[in-house]
Amino acid sequence: MQTRTYGSLFSLTSNMIGAVTLEATSEQPQLAALIDRRFFEAYKKSPIWPRYMVSGEPRTLGPDQVVPFTEDSFYIHASGAPETHGLYTYGPEYDGTNSYILNGDSITFDVTEYTAIPDYEGTYKLDATYDGISNNYDRGVWVNQTNPNKVLAYNHQQDRWELVDLVLGSQVTGSTSLKPFPWMTNNGISGMVFGNAPEALYQIDRNAGNNHWELLKIEPDGTETVLYKDGNGSIPSETVWEIVNGKNPAPIVHDVDDIADFIRVHKTESFLNKSAHEYDYYVDPIGAHLLNVTDSDLNVAYVTYKKKFTPFGVTTDYYNDDTEVPEEFFNYIAHAAYADFLRIQGQTELAQTEGALAEKYLDMELEKLNNINSLNAVRRISTHVSRQSRNV
Repeated sequence: MQTRTYGSLFSLTSNMIGAVTLEATSEQPQLAALIDRRFFEAYKKSPIWPRYMVSGEPRTLGPDQVVPFTEDSFYIHASGAPETHGLYTYGPEYDGTNSYILNGDSITFDVTEYTAIPDYEGTYKLDATYDGISNNYDRGVWVNQTNPNKVLAYNHQQDRWELVDLVLGSQVTGSTSLKPFPWMTNNGISGMVFGNAPEALYQIDRNAGNNHWELLKIEPDGTETVLYKDGNGSIPSETVWEIVNGKNPAPIVHDVDDIADFIRVHKTESFLNKSAHEYDYYVDPIGAHLLNVTDSDLNVAYVTYKKKFTPFGVTTDYYNDDTEVPEEFFNYIAHAAYADFLRIQGQTELAQTEGALAEKYLDMELEKLNNINSLNAVRRISTHVSRQSRNV
């Protein structure tokens, strides 16, 4: 997918208009607005522009069977360590920075015994967004699913996990521990016994001391092994990961995009060598509501979608801006924006001619889509049998 620059696009359109440089205070902003308008029109012409379409990506399936439009997660795949692949969801704060955990929304553990206060016994699940106890605590708590005011939270001032009653805002007791998860305290909280703790976890976080991102394997006892590491960017890069203790090749770490349009939703990985159950759904401002989901433990759905549109938004130095312009839209935008400019100037006939030429350029690009495999991602054979509700 090739690109050209915004400066080249602006210069070409200006030359069509007949000006080497348009008047700065009025004509240049006017043309920039027309370019953004035509850019959006090209984007809307097809749901399967390869630049904007994402196929079969895991996304969080939240409460009420809803896949949200946006989420703070990373999709890791294509490494030599398949056990690390999947959706890394927003996790608790760790070493002073955000962390992301593989299948974090499905991780649970049990407190099987705590005779001092039996209300703390039960199954715990992560609420990674909670940050309301006090400044002494890291963001994120593990919530008792039976008594949701009872949580396990990490006090970074004391370097220990503590039992906290959210209603009272008071700490009950704790255990000195530098372990990243509460069950790794080795039953260090007096009288508390953990059970059904997860096996090895996989997590990405920023190592503040070494100023890079790490993909870690964390054993049940808290032992950490760095599998891959990234550079010093503020967010993990997509492909520039180094192999430390992992297997070749290094992973692709994709910061998941905002969803503009849902195309298809599957229960498992789709468009591979095996079939995957497809969900019916409806969309509202919250997201895609899946229908007939009978698996209550399902936390991930595989979504084929169109990425959200972002306008060029250039406001200064139009002729030298190096913002990327999709090559497949370049000629359409130039001729269509020129046609709009002509129409504003009252040159209606010439505007119609240029508008028709612009559509031909876009039609040529759309015709290419008819000959590539991405069309398979939006096809769905509809019959009486295939459209019946299925319990899977």
